[in-house]
Amino acid sequence: MNPMHARSSLLSITLALAGCTTAAPPVDAAIVDSGLADASLGSPSIILAGGGSLVASAGDVLHLDVVLVSLSGTQTPLPAGAVIEWTAPPQVTALASGSMPLVSNLPAPGLHPTGFFLQNREHYTDAQLAGVLFVTSAGPTSGGTLTVDAHVVATNIDAHVSATIPVGAVPGGDAATGQAYYAANCASCHGARGEGNAAPGLNHATGNVASDPEWNAALFASVTRADLDNFGVSEGPGMPLWLTTPAASGALLDTQHLVDVYAWLLTQD
Repeated sequence: MNPMHARSSLLSITLALAGCTTAAPPVDAAIVDSGLADASLGSPSIILAGGGSLVASAGDVLHLDVVLVSLSGTQTPLPAGAVIEWTAPPQVTALASGSMPLVSNLPAPGLHPTGFFLQNREHYTDAQLAGVLFVTSAGPTSGGTLTVDAHVVATNIDAHVSATIPVGAVPGGDAATGQAYYAANCASCHGARGEGNAAPGLNHATGNVASDPEWNAALFASVTRADLDNFGVSEGPGMPLWLTTPAASGALLDTQHLVDVYAWLLTQD
């Protein structure tokens, strides 16, 4: 990551979905305009892909989807060929690797939770980023929510749907655990202590990422998986694709892993 920048489109992705019906998980979603020619199809609703509650912590990366939910709560996939356009939070197009913008391309944190959808074609296909929400901030007070909107078009469907996602504070980091994850996944490029090597310095030394007040644990955890710096600039080609590439453990890095790494970087000068 470039320590001088905090790196972060309207995604219109055609889905070819099919499958059996499943019981719907609890979802805090609203149909703004169902746009259904045939109500028996069920109403489009935003869910967490793979199931689970639609909640987040700052630093999380959520994989969202839209399905049809019947009055009984049963969900089925959208018809083949359906198009989902994620319209809020903002769509961010990554700036080209090596860019030096004067201001960040990412949504600025404010009084409410902040997040973005992404197009970063230097690292990911549009299909890989379809419905992927990067949550960068919980806002200054507890109890904040992030509203997600989507426009869905398919046979007999032209709907605007919305979901309200509660966003909690970034989890606390454990430096000892973070040291182990850093050594296994980051040290070969960023240096044994995060001082920088083939890749920029990440530790707390002057001029490095963890010493920059524009960085924080939530931003680090989210944009690392977006392959961006804190200005929304796409990382260089040597940066692993952490959104889709398993770590040394064989599992994908999650928010807690990256928050732990950041906690350790703060201890290294």
